[in-house]
Amino acid sequence: MAFELKVPCLEGLMRNRYVGRTFIEGRKNRADKARTKYTPVPEVLRGKKVILVEDTIVRSTTMRALIKQLKTRGGAKEVHVRVACPPIVAPCFYGIDMSTIKELFAPKFLNGGPLTPEIEAQMALELGADSLKYLPVADLAECVGKPASSLCQACVDGHYPTSAGRRLYQLALDNDQQLAGGGEPGDRTYDVNERAAGCRTVEEIAEFGSDESLPADARDASSPDGSTRLETGALV
Repeated sequence: MAFELKVPCLEGLMRNRYVGRTFIEGRKNRADKARTKYTPVPEVLRGKKVILVEDTIVRSTTMRALIKQLKTRGGAKEVHVRVACPPIVAPCFYGIDMSTIKELFAPKFLNGGPLTPEIEAQMALELGADSLKYLPVADLAECVGKPASSLCQACVDGHYPTSAGRRLYQLALDNDQQLAGGGEPGDRTYDVNERAAGCRTVEEIAEFGSDESLPADARDASSPDGSTRLETGALV
């Protein structure tokens, strides 16, 4: 990007290699580690307009801390964020630790609608940045040289490639609506108790008969806490 814009590309941040992945930390540890993850270099940043390129913004914990440090400790005049991924609008149930809508940054701004420059400006203000631009969803497949039909883009478009994912997404939407109505925060979507979710366990099906509503790709992986999980992440 710096080459195309014909601007200097300098190392304005020092990464603390002893801080682990903040993405997989608990909420409190995640925020604490985000603040110590990078050290701004004032000699490079002071008085400058900085373009900050990020792969994704999921919860925004690291991004908020980073922008604040670039300005307060690094002395940057402006920080302009460019994200090489569309907004994350839906949970992932295929191995990434983000299973609730509430924890995601983008959905509360989009409200199910399209991304607009006005919404990006609101997001930038919330993060403390001077501007923010995302990669459009339509450009994602082009970037990796694959047809969109061959990719899972559920986290950016809400379209899940398996029945298990679609079922869990509906649970996530129901949980989010419950929270919006003043309900108590729940567990991760795939930890919701099957009875509370109105589902039947594999053991109940074995005892009382088959259940035609089960997804064809369901495979039992029951957990000791009473919920029943599938290898794909579905709850039955």
